Amino acid sequence: MITASRPYFAPFTGFFFRAHLADVTVILDTVQFPRGTGWITRNRFKNDQGTWWMTIPVWKKGRGLQVINDVRICREGRWAHKHLTGLKHAYANAPYFAEHLQFLDTAFALGSDRLIDFNLMIIRHLMLNLGLDTEFRRLSELNINAAGDRLLVEICRYFEASTYLVPGGGCPASRCQSF
Repeated sequence: MITASRPYFAPFTGFFFRAHLADVTVILDTVQFPRGTGWITRNRFKNDQGTWWMTIPVWKKGRGLQVINDVRICREGRWAHKHLTGLKHAYANAPYFAEHLQFLDTAFALGSDRLIDFNLMIIRHLMLNLGLDTEFRRLSELNINAAGDRLLVEICRYFEASTYLVPGGGCPASRCQSF
């Protein structure tokens, strides 16, 4: 069973559930980066005042249409410090937070200049700590030249998969596509 997803920033639980069910998770790193703000650069977190949006700033101006692989993080300003401080305040008393603090310090302090690398660092850390050992592949490694629904069919053919697990939380029979 195959699933595919864009490399979201701190993905929701459904991402990890699909990864758990799948034999292979393909990260769509060569598809177009969305023009507006989306889940690839931002996510919601909870704090004592409710919902808090955390956005990773990226360079867009003058770059035209970019594929996700090419998007660079804007390292200017104090956003990384602000995000890390916000996480420390919001989750200081949460169970297991201390176990992940070193990772967060490293991720936000050093991180990568490429958004894909930053997001995958977070995804891999979460998968490791969730005990998920699903094979993880990047679309850029597969040499598949297709788009839209055809892309998903070609990914399944590449892995000789008969089932594609679609996004949408879980896999009731109506949500799995067989080929």
